[in-house]
Amino acid sequence: MEVSRVRALRGPNLWSRNTCVEAIVNCGEAEKDVSKISGFEKRLCALFPEIAFLQVVGHNVAIPLARVLELAALGLQAQAGCLVTFSRTTATTETGVYQVVVEYSQEKVGRRALETGAAVMRCSTEQYRFRSGGSFA
Repeated sequence: MEVSRVRALRGPNLWSRNTCVEAIVNCGEAEKDVSKISGFEKRLCALFPEIAFLQVVGHNVAIPLARVLELAALGLQAQAGCLVTFSRTTATTETGVYQVVVEYSQEKVGRRALETGAAVMRCSTEQYRFRSGGSFA
């Protein structure tokens, strides 16, 4: 997964009336459906137990890693005490490329949540250990 073109949307925008961080996320072939990544959900829940269920009961649709990044960034901000509720992941016209948008109440916290969420995704897919300072072991 590669995160690029991260930008702050400061005010009403195409996605929301609230401030948001927007990122372009490029997912590799295996990352287009996290259910195909062996042990991903187990490692993710070990790193971030508060994350919501990835698959809605009764539905069987592919969930891209970009969507999980969205949920992680929103959840991390909520844990930090930020009052945020909006997030969205939308596929672009280019295969495997997604727009991820996450509301923020404090820009610095929103950007950091996106960065930390991306680090958690890397640890969950590549079996690195995550240290709370954002480093890998």
